[in-house]
Amino acid sequence: MRETMERHVGVPLTSIRITGVQLRNFTATTGEAEVQYNLAPSVAGNDNWVSYGYQDGRWKVTNCYAPIGGQSSSSPPASAESTS
Repeated sequence: MRETMERHVGVPLTSIRITGVQLRNFTATTGEAEVQYNLAPSVAGNDNWVSYGYQDGRWKVTNCYAPIGGQSSSSPPASAESTS
């Protein structure tokens, strides 16, 4: 999967840095997060919301979406405040 992602983004995965995070629809045990990266929007995508759940003492992804490269046909919603 790493090779596929590197081909998609065009850079080594080790060079990708997180620049911010947005949260929505969260509770003590579930939520959604979108991570912003140091990549061009055309590469990073405009719809990268991933669902998480607290399981066995850890936060784990609960859906099968990749956290990068998601594309939505509509404009993204107004962004919430990001945390760096």
